[in-house]
Amino acid sequence: MSMKKKIKVALMVTGIVGSIVNMANFTTVSAEESTIPVNLNTEPLILDVTVPTAFSFNVTNKGEVVKSTENKIINNSGGAIRVDDIRIEGNNSWKIVDYDKDFSGVSVGTKELGFKLNEFKTKGSKLEYNEKIKLDGIGGNSQLDLEYDGKFPMQIEELKDNKIANVVFDIGWFK
Repeated sequence: MSMKKKIKVALMVTGIVGSIVNMANFTTVSAEESTIPVNLNTEPLILDVTVPTAFSFNVTNKGEVVKSTENKIINNSGGAIRVDDIRIEGNNSWKIVDYDKDFSGVSVGTKELGFKLNEFKTKGSKLEYNEKIKLDGIGGNSQLDLEYDGKFPMQIEELKDNKIANVVFDIGWFK
């Protein structure tokens, strides 16, 4: 093939490739350039989240509950997060039961807790978590207020500062 034909073929191929690249909205580079400088100024995302370590209950011997009102998940991260799972586990012989359980026929002093976090209630020993927080996410530098409640059978003595249960939050980046 002559040099003239080689140049024509090369120009035609370059023209076709250039058209394809332009159709794909990419930046084209002339034949003289071999690199394009790209400067990215980014900061690494650091997961910085505060979750409650305890939900305190004071329970009278009649089963009346007094609880804290200031509980929240605070996202100090630059990006949105999600709550992948919420688990509750009983401590010190306490058993997690249905939040809607009728405690009127339960023996006094029975160590059972029905728990509710926002609209999520315990069903058996599990918190019925419908992934709403996971799907909605918690925006960067924002917070989610948590309201909780507990139901107990009547107790022999008032409960104060007892470690009844652990609530564990699994947190991840919102995608």
